[in-house]
Amino acid sequence: MNKPYLPSNGTEGMIWAETWCDNCSRRALDPGAKTQCVHELRALSGENNKRWYYVDGVPTCAAFRDRSIRKKRFKKPDKRQMEMWTQ
Repeated sequence: MNKPYLPSNGTEGMIWAETWCDNCSRRALDPGAKTQCVHELRALSGENNKRWYYVDGVPTCAAFRDRSIRKKRFKKPDKRQMEMWTQ
């Protein structure tokens, strides 16, 4: 069984967030969004979030979803906007 990981101080937590959380699609880009990563929120409160572990001695997030390979969804352009550009 892997040992749970929890950053020991603020600097270590910032390095963790930059490495994992900032690149994860589970973290909302808008800080005011209704949905945020529950694992990150639990860790910030000092709880064992059951997703951060040492794997082969390296802290790893088991809930990580790479933001760069996430499918991008595009909305259809609004006809009124298109008219403004074509005039």
